[in-house]
Amino acid sequence: MKHFQLICISMAIMLTSNMLLAKDSNSKKTYGEIDFIKAVNGKSREDVAKILGNPVKKTTPIMPTNAAQIVHENAKIVPTQKKDVIEMWHYRNVVSYNSKQTYKRTELTFINDKCSNITYIN
Repeated sequence: MKHFQLICISMAIMLTSNMLLAKDSNSKKTYGEIDFIKAVNGKSREDVAKILGNPVKKTTPIMPTNAAQIVHENAKIVPTQKKDVIEMWHYRNVVSYNSKQTYKRTELTFINDKCSNITYIN
């Protein structure tokens, strides 16, 4: 009988601790679409990291082979001396689109250290 009581008590403790851990992991702040745009648009990487924390993933764009030549021929663009520094930061479940659901991924594009594009992806 004592073993049964020990098992019941340990299961109750495990269940309670799991519920507390689940509550902590879901306590991450979520934003509405417009509120999120107002919070991060035009901000530097440092400011965004203070607001949202570190991203799940960081990527940089890669230009396909021969793409620059095709773009310059078609658009008649004069190449600039300075290249832009572009980086994308990815976050998960940060922006909600209704009261119950969030976008699976949110991608922020930084050009020369300013958030210039925000993409919501499901």
